[in-house]
This record gives sequence, C-alpha cells and structure tokens, in this order.
Amino acid sequence: MNALLELSSYCTHVPVVARLRLDLFTGRAFRLRMSRLQGDDPFPPAYEIPFAVGKHTNWAPVAFTRTEDDEEVVVTTSVLCIRIAKFDFRFTVWTADGSRRICPSGGPVHGMFKDGYTLFDSASAFGEENLNDPNAHWFFNPETGRYCDTYLAPSPENSEHRWNEIHDQFFLYGPDYPTLFAQMNELVGPEPLPEKKAFGFFQTQHFAEHGSQQRLMTVARELRRRGIPCDTLIVDFEWGDAVFTDKGPRMGESLDWAPNYKTPLTPQAMVAELRAMHFDVMLIYHSAPKFPNRAHQAWTQKEYPEEVWWSKLRERMAEGVRGVWQDTRRNDITDSVIYTGMQKDLGSERRALMLGAYEMFRVRCWDNLPIKRWPWDHLIGARRYPMDWVGDCAYDWDELKWQVRAITNTYGSMRGYSYITTDSMGLDWKIQARWLQFVDFIAFSRSHTAKPWDGGMPSWNMADLIRYDKVAEKTEAPQELGPTDRPTAESSIRKHHLLRYRLLPYLYSHALLNYRTGMPICRPMLLVFPDDANCNADQWPYQYLFGSELLVVPVCADVATLPIYLPAGGRWMDWWTGRVYEGAQVINHDVSDVNVLPLFLREGGVLPMQQECQWIESGAAPDQLCLNLFAPAKGRSARFELLEDDGTSLRYQQDEVALTPITSVADAASLRIEIGPTSGAYRGAPAQRTWNLEVRALAAAPKRVMLGPEALTRADGGTAPGTWAWDADKEILTVCGRPTDATAGVVFQIG
Repeated sequence: MNALLELSSYCTHVPVVARLRLDLFTGRAFRLRMSRLQGDDPFPPAYEIPFAVGKHTNWAPVAFTRTEDDEEVVVTTSVLCIRIAKFDFRFTVWTADGSRRICPSGGPVHGMFKDGYTLFDSASAFGEENLNDPNAHWFFNPETGRYCDTYLAPSPENSEHRWNEIHDQFFLYGPDYPTLFAQMNELVGPEPLPEKKAFGFFQTQHFAEHGSQQRLMTVARELRRRGIPCDTLIVDFEWGDAVFTDKGPRMGESLDWAPNYKTPLTPQAMVAELRAMHFDVMLIYHSAPKFPNRAHQAWTQKEYPEEVWWSKLRERMAEGVRGVWQDTRRNDITDSVIYTGMQKDLGSERRALMLGAYEMFRVRCWDNLPIKRWPWDHLIGARRYPMDWVGDCAYDWDELKWQVRAITNTYGSMRGYSYITTDSMGLDWKIQARWLQFVDFIAFSRSHTAKPWDGGMPSWNMADLIRYDKVAEKTEAPQELGPTDRPTAESSIRKHHLLRYRLLPYLYSHALLNYRTGMPICRPMLLVFPDDANCNADQWPYQYLFGSELLVVPVCADVATLPIYLPAGGRWMDWWTGRVYEGAQVINHDVSDVNVLPLFLREGGVLPMQQECQWIESGAAPDQLCLNLFAPAKGRSARFELLEDDGTSLRYQQDEVALTPITSVADAASLRIEIGPTSGAYRGAPAQRTWNLEVRALAAAPKRVMLGPEALTRADGGTAPGTWAWDADKEILTVCGRPTDATAGVVFQIG
C-alpha cells in the first residue's frame, strides 16, 4: 500500500494494530505509541506532545509505505524500514532496502546513543533502570503553554490492570553523532541559552544560621580585592528560606528575608550595592508553588499556593534578585513550570536565571555511603530549563574523577545536557584547586564554598546542617574571612578564572552552536574523533574537548605525572608552555604543579578571546578581540565560526545572531588569516572592531605582516595599533590591528 494512511496536524500517524500507532517525525525519526486509555479514541489530541517532546509546531508530512501479513506490520520511509510484531509489539529497524539491521544491535551504549541510533522513553534510554515512570503522564497544553495542566494519572500500584497511561518509545537514527544531536535538538527541544553574564563564575555562600548580610558583603569585597573574577552570588538557605530550630534548619519554611539579611541595609539596598560591584544575586529555594497535580512530583520540602509563592518571588525579583536555585530534587516538571513562569514575568528582553537539581553523584557528602546511581533522575524533557547542579556529592579525589566523566560524557554531554556543574569543594586545598580548574572548563562554573580561595573543608558544618532530621551538634561559628598561613587554592582559582573570562567569545560561540545544533559544549573523545581507533570506544573518558579546539585533562589524583592521549589527525600544543606534540600518541605529562590544568590547543585551532576582566556585562559587545591560534601545517587550512548575539534577550530564538567565519590557510610561503565578512546582525553589535592576533608555533619570524593592503610595522615589545612583534623564545607572533568596519571583514597575510 503506497499511500499516506492518516495525517494529523502534528505529525504523520500510521496505525499498526488497535491501541498501537507509529508516529513518523522524519524519515529517520519516529515514535511508537501504545495507549491504555479507555474509550473510542485511544490517542486524544490533548496527549499528542508529552513532556519529553519540545517541538510544538507541526512536522512536515513523511512519505512512507505500509504492508502487513499475519505476523507483522512493515513501514518503510526513505531511510528506515520498521518491522513491528502484531502479537508482542516488539520491533526491529532496518535500512530502507532491508539489507542491514540497525536496531537492536549489540554495541555498547554511550550516554544515550548506541551504534548510530538512540531509543528512549519518558524515563530513560535503552530501558536503563530508573526512578522515573517510563510512561507519559505530563503533556504540553497549547492553551496555557505549560506541561503541568494536562495530566494522566499513573496506574494504581500492584494493579493487574494498567489504565490511564500512554507509553512512548522514541527512535532517532544518525548514524553520525552530529545528525543524532541535531534530531534530538529538534524533537526534544534545545537547551535555553543562559545570558552571557551566566558564563561567568557563580559563588555560592553557605554559612547556615551564621549567615548574614555583613558576611555576604565581605565575600563580595574579598573577591574583588583579590582579583578573583565572579559574576553571581548565590545565597543558600540562610537568606530566609530556612527557619532555624534546635533540630536544625527547617528548609522552605519562609519566603521572606531572614533578620540577618535585613540590616544594616534593606535587602533592596544590599542587592543594589552588590549590583554596583557587578554581582548578580540568586537565592536558594526548598519550596515550590502547588500547581495542579504537583503531588506527583518528587521531594520538595514545602509547597505554597501558586499565587502566594509567585507573589513572594516577584517581591524578591522587584528587589533586584536575578534568579533562583531550586533545591527541589527530581522535580523536572516543577522546575520547568518555575523557569517558564519566571521567563514569562521577565518578558523577551531578559533571560530567566534558574538552577535545578540533577541528582548525579557517586557518594553523598553527608553520610559517605555509596548509592546506586539513577542517572536519568532527570527526564530528558528537563532541557526545558538551562542549568543544573549534581546534588550534594562527596569532596574527595574519587568523586572528582567520577564527576568529570559524568558531566562531560556519560550523564551530561552524551545525554544532551551541557549546563551541569558541581559544588566544587575539596577536602584539602589541592582537591579544591583541581575541582575549580575543572568547572572553569565546562559550560557552567560554580563553587559552593564560604571561601573559594581557602584550603580545608570549605563549607563549615555542612554535614550536620544537612541532617536537619536530628539535633545538630553545637559548634562555634566559622572563622572570619581573613588571611591564612595554610597553602590555598587562591592562585590557581584566579589564574583559571581569568583564562575562562578571556575565552568568553569562544565559549559563548559554542553555547549558541549548542542551541542551534544540539552539539554539546564539552565533547568526549569518542564524539569528536569517531575515526580514531584509540578514542571511538571511549578509551579516554576522563579527558574531553572544551568546544572544538581545546583539549582538557582534569587532574583527579595527587600525582606528579598523568598519561594523556593526543588524538590522531594533527599536532597538539601545550597551552601553557607552547611545546608542540605529534598526535596519535600517549604522553606522560608532568602535572606536579597543582596550579596548572593540562590544556592543549589542536593544530589549526582558533580561540577568539577578549581582554582580561573581573566580570561580564551581558549587553557589552567587545570591540576588541584577539585571535589566539595554532598555525596549521603547510598545505592545511582551518575554520572557526564566531557566533554572537546581544547576550541578554530571547532574540537569539528568532535567529538574531551574527556569524563571522575565521579561516586560516597555510601554504609553502605564507599564512593567510581571513576574518569575515559577517552575516546576520543583532541589537547592540559594535560598529567597529579591532582584530588582534597571537599566532603560535611559527618556525621563524615572518618577513612581513600585511593587514589588507597595509604593511604593518615591526615593533618588538610594543602594542601600538598597526604593528607586529616576534617573541623568539616562545615562537609567538603578536599582531596589533586597527579599528575596521565590524562586519566587512579583514585579511592578515603573514609571510
């Protein structure tokens, strides 16, 4: 039968048998939907889009053929042949010509992908054990724009008859990773883009009942005095979220400021003073609004009527608070409701700032008991909001190592989550330094320490305070934030924060790319180098690429050397020393200096960098950029695309984004670097821009450097516009450009 049997307004529906339907999204993506609903219509339109699906507009019609015999129904698209058994509803997927079976296959699962495809339901991929219900219960309501207003109750426990449930199985086929991520981005929906200022450092304060406005202000001033870049201060439950009793804090019991945060300044004046110091403020919440059916969500310490909770949050926002940290565990729907509501209140000109809980750790910090991880505690639809933390994890070397792989590989990047971070605390100053180095080279950098520059256990009495179910031991108040004679992580934190802030144009380009294509910001080796036999089976899971150009190797033990694999396909340069290594080899790298995170720039790599700064102003478009690049080998070329927007509004969702291509080509006699012209535009873009260069790994000083038709002047040691300098010891060429039309493009010729 070569006809389109049935087409709804949302997607192409193919009946299989009673209460079983195949939904075609594209020729390589589909959903097999089983309904247990009673009545004449097992597939009501109200349940078309479950929480796992983020695409609300209609899919284009998909051409297919359908045949059947006594045993199975066969549906064929331009890419796939789907064979569904009539009796037990099991299915296999083949290539369209039937020559090769795609699914099921016998390969290993990497994140949520396997042998070029993914198969997931409302809880997990490939039937992985999980705390969530695999059936769909929450559905997008187009009238309200929320996922919480249309709800199907789960089946009664221990019932022999399952009713009122819909079970979806989603299948996507690549077979390459970029195609898989792009399809997931379209079906599930992209992660919202945080504002540019959110790519700075988040400092979380946790003084518990000893917290006060004075202590918060002291931390802010110390960060600025010490030159440690930071953009956002998060205040833990001491701000007013908790009521303190002789049994410890009762979290979520208040929606108003605590007395210690009302003096000497009013909260509004305090937030204004912090804003004058270029800090945003977020507050933790252990409470949530009680919307319809919220009882079916997981742990939340306290619920309030919706109008009460929202009115109090709006009071805080009116006082200048920028966002909330929802410490309400496994509450994907709840967090989605809160994020969506905050964004609606803010309008389209400012992005909502919210942090949720992913619950992803090896050992819990407060009891040190290992637990079996449920890595899909978050439903895949939790991409409705952009930022998460992993929960209260342990602070030792083993936990750091586990988190590196979890965030940048198995439970984060390879499951479509880029914006995950940890508490970043260490039992000693070395672990503290290494942990903060790691989070500076993921999408979201955050610490949960009273003094991020100090050593030892940073968050005072945290274990006892979290145990609010029993009387906490009385202990002295934490030390004041003064100097210490112990070794500290301060110099390491400052050094790597400063580099992260300089890399903002590079990082933000990949954040916009993540929104557009679904490609994660941190990329495990098997994702970037699928043709390298030393990478494609995830042999090096504790190193990754930060974006497309920088190889990051977090140090997860107190060791002097570390084996590092440099992938095939080109050379690699040590970021700190400039030493160049051939690819396709393992090096035994010196990591004895705790203040140095191993970083390697790939050959041809281009890093757009801004000037050094202590904070990020979201709406400020830098009019000076430096391209730090590793010159490609002779006869090779490289390309990077700089993506920019206004940094604050939702206009990026309407594609108000500027793209500037940067190409470098090396021939036998010269290196040509071509920038632009720029396509696209955004509000607040600079009219002029100065492009500077820092070119590494040149064999010798060039004879001349051209900027368009102009021959620039050699001035070693100088920084005047229109000059260039050569550092023979480091083999670095520095070029100082001139202001030009920001969109017209420029060409540097080095030879």
